[in-house]
Amino acid sequence: MDLLFYMITILFLLKVAWNFLVPLLLVRMEKSGSSQRRISMMPIEVVFWLLVVVYAFVKNDFYIFGLGSLGIAFVGAGLIVLSYMTCIVFAWYKTKKN
Repeated sequence: MDLLFYMITILFLLKVAWNFLVPLLLVRMEKSGSSQRRISMMPIEVVFWLLVVVYAFVKNDFYIFGLGSLGIAFVGAGLIVLSYMTCIVFAWYKTKKN
């Protein structure tokens, strides 16, 4: 079961990394004139985050990087918020008119 936890955690972190890359892709698409539709993958990371938190809560003695279930919940939520805020700020900065 610990292997499953680590796999879900890795997927969660990969999704957060994806959020940091999205602004770069959006700017590139905008400059190339692409008219592709954009979709959000936020539900995927929220599900992974919840799975990690629930697993850490159920396994009361489970700690990762010294964090228990509450710490994992806050750090995971913080990573989600930070990644989306970075996306918003970067996209705004790159598309603002001088």
